[in-house]
Amino acid sequence: MLKIIYPYIRFSSAIQSEGHSHQRQLERIRAYADANDFIINDTLNLRDLGVSAFYAKNLEEGASLKLFLDAVDDGIVPTDGSSYLCIEQFDRLSRQNIDSSYSLFRKILRQNVNIITLMDNKIYTKDSLEDIVSIMSSLLLMQQANIESQKKSDRISAIFKSKIKDLKNGEKILFATMLPGWINNNGNNKITNFSFNEKSETVKKIFNLYISGYSMGNIAKYLNDNSIPQIARKRTKNYNFNWNSGKISHLLSNQAVIGHLKIKKTNDIFCDYYPAIIKKEQWDIVQGMKKKRNERKSAGRTSINIFKGKLFCSECGNRYYFETDEKKSKGKVYKYQLLKCSGRRFNSCNSTTIRYNEFLNNIPRFCIGIGKPNIINNEYLEILKKQLDENKNALFQLKEEQLELNLLLENNKISHTIYAKTSTILEDKILKKEANIQAVLFNVSFQSNDNRVDTFNADDPISILKVKKFINDNYAAIILSSTYNTGMIIGISGSLFTFKIDNKKMDYPIKAVLAKDKIKEDLLQKRINNQLDSKLNEVLDALIFNDVDISF
Repeated sequence: MLKIIYPYIRFSSAIQSEGHSHQRQLERIRAYADANDFIINDTLNLRDLGVSAFYAKNLEEGASLKLFLDAVDDGIVPTDGSSYLCIEQFDRLSRQNIDSSYSLFRKILRQNVNIITLMDNKIYTKDSLEDIVSIMSSLLLMQQANIESQKKSDRISAIFKSKIKDLKNGEKILFATMLPGWINNNGNNKITNFSFNEKSETVKKIFNLYISGYSMGNIAKYLNDNSIPQIARKRTKNYNFNWNSGKISHLLSNQAVIGHLKIKKTNDIFCDYYPAIIKKEQWDIVQGMKKKRNERKSAGRTSINIFKGKLFCSECGNRYYFETDEKKSKGKVYKYQLLKCSGRRFNSCNSTTIRYNEFLNNIPRFCIGIGKPNIINNEYLEILKKQLDENKNALFQLKEEQLELNLLLENNKISHTIYAKTSTILEDKILKKEANIQAVLFNVSFQSNDNRVDTFNADDPISILKVKKFINDNYAAIILSSTYNTGMIIGISGSLFTFKIDNKKMDYPIKAVLAKDKIKEDLLQKRINNQLDSKLNEVLDALIFNDVDISF
């Protein structure tokens, strides 16, 4: 059997990315693989660079470790014993408390995925969970990592408070090493000396274009067409190489352009911290223009779009937006309401425009709160409510047991080994009950939602608001694929509905139920390549739940 290593590299601070942490960890993994006849599979690009494991940031949506766990669940990573997650040492995996760390460690091994720690060249397998010596050794290492991280967290908090105090006393210290992309620091950490770099001209250009009447989408297209590089120094988890309207909007609202430093954590604003690249008069004009445009949107065209903020394109990972188009023919004016992928604005997507009314007519009516599903009746609703009560009572009992177990450990009534094993079993049961509760809540909400309407009138504001509220209550996202002529509705509990999109301009080569798996695979790859919209990244985890395949 082939032995496959999946390298996982993590470090906590951006400063470490400027050093050798990344390269050192990768070289150690490669050397180990060569010496022990392993094959390296780095296609998932498991890198959590500048991501904390103390606060489990590497387990959040968009993080590489979470991506690896999802890939195991989805069968992308084999679970036949041939897969090895390779880390430098335990604290790369987790720095949480011993209970949470061991639960993560145990979860990976229980799925028959092995773990290699290079600090001691040790391999942990599923069988290691039955080895008391191995368990105790790993628990001690996890506890040590957590204690070190707690001390580090306390030091960082003290430094943060000290810097805020210095700023309030008028000192020109360097608050954060990551500066706005158009600014360099020619001084040091104690006395700053800021100056503009070559990217400052791009900032001025963007503000001038917006004031002259360019939309944010048109500005993004202009920058992409002229191959003007982005301003940001840091590649965030949602980074992609193209400019888009979201990035333009963020820059136009960034107070650093007028010299202000805003501390998000405290909402403190320090004026004249940076040199101002945009005059206050220009700033005020731009903010006024943005406000007016937002008011026009809220008062006008988008109010009739019941899918606002929920539609995403599977081809490129961007959002769909609503647009009204007019065409003249033989003296008459015809208006069309359209759904378009925002990725098309930036030449990065070949998705097809969808007529809003056709889409509205083709999406299953009961799925958007119009009419009643055939399977629904009061008797079924009562069964759901009974299931909800049973699951809640069971969850309460499990948490009581968990509390008693913690007290036994604190009073030295049980050993750490017994605690770890029992606590993990309880945690698994708790997670299952919580998942059951979410699934039942989704069904109850779906069946009894007060915002259902017997019929839908697209010209009636009250009817629109009710259906829009129903969609917001029940769905995390709706993903559309032009390639497969398929839509997927992701429920807030992770339930997945597939349906066919009827559009004359689209082919329908694969049935919706079959296309679903291909769409999920494409989205996972885009997530690996950091190509998804940030909101879609947040809800994509819903796809790991049990699918509910429904043909319409």
